[in-house]
Amino acid sequence: MEDFTTVGGDWNYVPSVDMDKRGGCQTTGRTGMKSLEEIMTEQELEDVWRTLNPETFVSTWEANGVACRLDRFLTSTGHRDWVKSVTHQLCPYSDHRAVILEISPPGMVEIGKGTWCLNNSLFKYQFCKESKGSLITHTLFLLS
Repeated sequence: MEDFTTVGGDWNYVPSVDMDKRGGCQTTGRTGMKSLEEIMTEQELEDVWRTLNPETFVSTWEANGVACRLDRFLTSTGHRDWVKSVTHQLCPYSDHRAVILEISPPGMVEIGKGTWCLNNSLFKYQFCKESKGSLITHTLFLLS
């Protein structure tokens, strides 16, 4: 199988003020852009969501009337066909949205949903005992 590189994170910069930022000062949010673009060129990486959605605005962080797309995945440019989807989802314990990258390399066998079992040995830890209802709800939310 060929190599597929993906790097994800909160990059804390806006690649395009026009496409990835609403509100606030339009001249800020670009710190670090040049360094990351050099790495992307050298490693043959692309901002896969932006490549697949060249005209769409989505924010992954919002505060005080400013909305930006700071969080993203960079993937190998030669394997765009491996990417099934890139979606954004509210993340209950963060001020950022989660970015979900789904890939399917050629030749991989698709596996459907399986049976989920709670590892009840976790309840020997105090924090799990105190929050077992929210732990189960949160886990089921992530699995759905």
